[in-house]
Amino acid sequence: MAGYISGFFRNIGNYTFALIMDVVGFSIYVNCVWGTTLSLLNRYIFTFYPQYRIYIENKLILGLFLIGSLFCYCLIAVGIVRTLDPEVSREYLRNETQQALLHFIDEPTLIYISNSGGVMRLLAAFAFLMLLDLLPFDCCINFCHHV
Repeated sequence: MAGYISGFFRNIGNYTFALIMDVVGFSIYVNCVWGTTLSLLNRYIFTFYPQYRIYIENKLILGLFLIGSLFCYCLIAVGIVRTLDPEVSREYLRNETQQALLHFIDEPTLIYISNSGGVMRLLAAFAFLMLLDLLPFDCCINFCHHV
């Protein structure tokens, strides 16, 4: 996984700026996923099971939502900020991509995350597709059906 900032911030950004922007961008993604999931859950419950409204309109659920969001933000921040320094990251880029991305190595905001034999790709797919998108909605629907 690799990327860099282009456009206006290309010439004024650096590696740290790119890490911060990644944290902000992925946090906005988490907000979109949570918002969509909760909206669908809310609509589903209000339409088919109005008697369960009390389970989603209380302070406990709001608190759990906030704690879950903060947990996701912390996971994102720690995961992105713990990436290696720019020199080590570029060394991994040279070794793991068979020289395919050398054209971008001079970009000041280039971030490369080592593939680690496919583990990083698997973790990213699980975290961003399953955990953040499908799991909360599925758990809530299953909870409503069993109550």
